[in-house]
Amino acid sequence: MTTLVKPKFSQAQVLKIVPGLKAKALQNWNDRKLLSVVDPNPGRQGKRLYSAVGVVELAIMSRMADLGIPLNISRSIAESVAKVLAGGRNVDWDMHIFLRLSVMNELLDAVEAGKEVPIGLLGPRTRPATQISIDKLTEINIPSDRRGPRHSIDEGRRETLARKGIHAEPVIVFPMGEIVNGALAQLRALDEVEDAGDIASRRKPLSGGRKHGSPK
Repeated sequence: MTTLVKPKFSQAQVLKIVPGLKAKALQNWNDRKLLSVVDPNPGRQGKRLYSAVGVVELAIMSRMADLGIPLNISRSIAESVAKVLAGGRNVDWDMHIFLRLSVMNELLDAVEAGKEVPIGLLGPRTRPATQISIDKLTEINIPSDRRGPRHSIDEGRRETLARKGIHAEPVIVFPMGEIVNGALAQLRALDEVEDAGDIASRRKPLSGGRKHGSPK
């Protein structure tokens, strides 16, 4: 595929690749300059082009919007992924990030203060979510100043904590690897179709002319 940061894909292609994203929302995000890599000079016809990295950002932001995640947070996360891809690195297909609702306000404060939200702080796992036990997907929210490795909590301890109103808090499991690599796979398919069309057009013989060396 072409360079990931080169603007190439049209709005129509973007809307086809990113499910649920509407043209109006896309225009609004463009006006607010929320994308890292986009054609800054759409030209007289106003046809703005998007890079592969830009499309991935849109895919992440759109899917997170469906989950009710604030746009400022999803944008910061998408930018982190964009930097990974633009730097020539890959995102594992099995990578998931875990977003606990209790820390949303903290993330929002960090973003509004101009701080980046590193993906590493969101609990990435590079294996299928189906292979992760429930105690890894949830976390007992125990008020404590102690820091250190977390340990699994047995049933008896869970019962004791639950009686005090302390139990696992809700968490959003976001399939980051599927979203990122799925979008890139669709973009590769578009490139292959366009490349095949270019080859076919070059091979097509010119009509109305006489072949070289043929009799008059």
